[in-house]
Amino acid sequence: MNWKKILIIAGLAGMVANTAMAAQGDTSIIPQLKLGAGEADAGSIFGQSLGDEDINLYGVSADFLYGVNDNFEAGVGLGIDKIEFDDSDELDFTTFNLYGVGRYNFNTTNGYTPYVSGKLGYKWGDEDASFTGGGVTGKVEIEAGPFVGIAAGVEYNNFNFEIGYEHTAGELDASGTSGIISISDSTDVDYDIFYMAVGYRFNQ
Repeated sequence: MNWKKILIIAGLAGMVANTAMAAQGDTSIIPQLKLGAGEADAGSIFGQSLGDEDINLYGVSADFLYGVNDNFEAGVGLGIDKIEFDDSDELDFTTFNLYGVGRYNFNTTNGYTPYVSGKLGYKWGDEDASFTGGGVTGKVEIEAGPFVGIAAGVEYNNFNFEIGYEHTAGELDASGTSGIISISDSTDVDYDIFYMAVGYRFNQ
């Protein structure tokens, strides 16, 4: 995980001084649309290095938040992401996400509310594809896994605009035959994605 990138994103929250929309005891739902891009970085299978590949992400999510105090909110979230590979269309897959979320809203007096948030959860999703190379014929299964994310944004009139970063620790499993011998291998796949999102807060 590139902590320098994470610190840069988190530092953006300090560039704007803006009213906290949350109040202690309040509950709200914030659905979002998300668009992102990044890289999937894999190790090697059967002695062949896979390297990294550019990916795109399209997602929807909903955060269910409770006002712990006038600035801090905590809750859970649900989401669906579509991950597309630029050069390996057969590996495109969809994930179903469940996570915990914490959000800190900064107090201001001009109607804008800057905030920072963090997420920790799990993404379920996988896809199979066949391959031939290095004298091996078989199939691979690529899948998602646990993820962590941070974001910085601003809320105005219940509309939320944010940029964020997510790191997902996935895996790639391969099995096949080399001649008459059955073989298998696996490697980690790290998904690093920067995204932009827009959402709307519904107060309960």
